Amino acid sequence: MLSLAKARFSAAGININQLRTTGDAAYFSDTIAKFCQGESDANENGISVPDEIPSLDIATSLPRTNPANEGSQSSNPASLPTLTGIYRGKDNYVFEIDGKSQKAGKWRSELKERLVPRWGTDNQPVHRTKASSKKFGQVILIFYVPKGKRAVSYLIVVGKPLRSGEALHTFAFHHRIEEFWKLLKDTLKLGDMHLQSREGAHACVAIKIISYLTVNMMKQNIRKLKRFKNVTINKLVNLCPKFVDVKQILKEHFHGIIPENYTLDKALA
Repeated sequence: MLSLAKARFSAAGININQLRTTGDAAYFSDTIAKFCQGESDANENGISVPDEIPSLDIATSLPRTNPANEGSQSSNPASLPTLTGIYRGKDNYVFEIDGKSQKAGKWRSELKERLVPRWGTDNQPVHRTKASSKKFGQVILIFYVPKGKRAVSYLIVVGKPLRSGEALHTFAFHHRIEEFWKLLKDTLKLGDMHLQSREGAHACVAIKIISYLTVNMMKQNIRKLKRFKNVTINKLVNLCPKFVDVKQILKEHFHGIIPENYTLDKALA
């Protein structure tokens, strides 16, 4: 999927080096690590990736780093990775740090005392270190305590050696994206739509995204009223049928499209 994404972004004139991808531990692998590090230009199915568009303007596009505590990165365009990946790590992964090799679970315990607030982490204690792995190669590990929790977690950064604040900020969107798709599937019932063919699948997603944008706009406007300042999309979806007759709207505005033998009331029930 990443190889195909690289090809499509390149065809659209977008350098994938500018982007970052996130994922849970279950999605991380040595294949993804190599791809992010620029060592693989084709996936297992033989999808070849076209040449990259001209490299980024390194002086203006890449984030600056603080050599004192966050490391540095090369200014040579040829050494840029394919993509920056930020993934949750498993306790059974083995990493070597400062000449010592052991499982990540033990590193989490040993490095807990080194966690301190860094630039851009909103006072969230973190510890960033370089590490090497026989399976994943050279990586950056970021140990941190998620907000509202006590146990130390860690992220694996492959590709550009991001600073702690950059990696945590990017990974924060991982949860938001998961919540977005959960909203589409559960609240807006994405899985209940079954249009035929690939185009039908795209249409199902498009319809639900339009629905989400519409309901979200309603939520933002109705929250201006003090009485509804805490209203959520879930509540709006449940409330709308009590105030809006969708069947009547469809019959009034789409009567020329719906076939006469199509039982609209039954379909919308």
